[in-house]
Amino acid sequence: MTIGVRVDAGPFARHDPYTEKFRGYLVDLCREAVTRAGFTFIERPVTARQRMQILEGRIDVSAQDQKDEALGPWTLDLLCDPTTLSLKRLDTFAVRGDEVLAFSPVVFVANGSFVTLKERKARGPDNRSLAGDCPPSGMADEPLPGVFIAGHVQGTTSETVIRRAAKVANNQVLCLWAAESHVEAVAALCRGEIDYYFGDLDIIEFYRSYRAETGANCAKTEPPRTVLSYEPYALLVSNNTPGFRPRFLAALYELFSDGTAEQRFTSHFGGASPSTALNLLFRINSVPGLRDK
Repeated sequence: MTIGVRVDAGPFARHDPYTEKFRGYLVDLCREAVTRAGFTFIERPVTARQRMQILEGRIDVSAQDQKDEALGPWTLDLLCDPTTLSLKRLDTFAVRGDEVLAFSPVVFVANGSFVTLKERKARGPDNRSLAGDCPPSGMADEPLPGVFIAGHVQGTTSETVIRRAAKVANNQVLCLWAAESHVEAVAALCRGEIDYYFGDLDIIEFYRSYRAETGANCAKTEPPRTVLSYEPYALLVSNNTPGFRPRFLAALYELFSDGTAEQRFTSHFGGASPSTALNLLFRINSVPGLRDK
């Protein structure tokens, strides 16, 4: 079995540069459910760009760098990534009609939000409300007139949230910029190259704290204040290995039924209490009598 693990989506799934291992709440669920289903596995890193390929229904994943090229392309059995279950993505898989990929039950409930700079200064007199595409100001030849730059990670649902926010922004021009990773997006914000960073709240908080712990200067940022979207996470399971998908889903329900999922949440979220919605999800996914003799 090949599990594709997102490298930059802590606290759900990430590659730890110090231990060279994958860590996160979803990583634990993926490993334990695969093992309980009776399979052994190997793990392969997945970038935001590779994730976009997978969301198009392509489970033969191409290499992204020289290190990855040495191992060659690989075929996905399970994507361990905080992927938002959406009607658009369900339609994409339905149109293909080959059932190559299917969503698991919802395994986490998150909220979309944004973090801003404490002192933002518009780059000109323009007061229209707009969402367009642009590079960060630090990467442009000259400052862009009259805009605030909103960053997000490519291939996420945050772009839709930004465009919705742009329609109600007061006297602001919002210009979109897509980062290759959450680490890159937070770094651009901390350097003042973008004014907003949109993403899922737990991931935003993780990388703001992560940069603070590594000595990065994020003193100019404000914590998220507003919830803008509901993000139900589910895992993507392929039909590459016959019989894997139903056995994996049964094992996944078992993790919720015996309390393992809730325990893994506690260990990866610093002992924080789950939200009301997440508590309800833990209860809903607890299937009675799953392993009754």
